[in-house]
Amino acid sequence: MRRFALAVMLLAGCGQSSTPQTSAACDYGTAADATQVLLDYYSFIPHCFRVTSGTEVTFLNLDQVPHEVQSDPGQVETFDSGSVTPGGAYKHTFSVDGDVAMHCAIFPIMKATAFVRTP
Repeated sequence: MRRFALAVMLLAGCGQSSTPQTSAACDYGTAADATQVLLDYYSFIPHCFRVTSGTEVTFLNLDQVPHEVQSDPGQVETFDSGSVTPGGAYKHTFSVDGDVAMHCAIFPIMKATAFVRTP
């Protein structure tokens, strides 16, 4: 059944819904506190999150395809997970205050924003 849903998503050219995730729909006031972000159904869950500077965040791939978590160009902090295999995880410690936009380098429709703040 999951393969059928995956095929439908790929044919539709979208993620979990018909509206692609974007960091534009995200702000500090509506962001969730998170130390774990799921990569599932071609989405970052949550796609908008707050984290305290110095905190490690785990990106856990629950999809059946690899993902690559990468900061957007020009961000206050840069990182690239490399390929995260299905069931695998990537850990990143956010250490610089600011808003960090990121995406999946393999499926660029996947976008997220981390709001990093000092306590």
